[in-house]
Amino acid sequence: MRQPRAVGGSVRRAVGPSAARRRELLDPGMPQVWTRRQRVAGTRWRTRTGAPWRHVPERYGPWGRLYDLFRRRRRDGTRAQILTPLQAAPDAKGLITWGGRRRLHRPPGPPTSMPPV
Repeated sequence: MRQPRAVGGSVRRAVGPSAARRRELLDPGMPQVWTRRQRVAGTRWRTRTGAPWRHVPERYGPWGRLYDLFRRRRRDGTRAQILTPLQAAPDAKGLITWGGRRRLHRPPGPPTSMPPV
């Protein structure tokens, strides 16, 4: 089983002081069963694969907690604060295509091989 990759230095630099502030606000009460690292890896797995939240592997923790973490980080701007600096360089090089949705299947309609009647 492949271990999830650790968050790299570029992500740590992008997060900056907000992560330290968040750490100070944490309640040191009950110990967490699932580490934050596992939950972040689970949200990364889900966004990378595009699978439904309920299909996230158990090794990342309960899917409801993963979704809650993802939703909170998106609402408070942490997600954008991390992704914007990381996407800036590849976007400037034209490596990121900001397009609409891709069609994976043909739209319903008459078959194209039948001659018109």
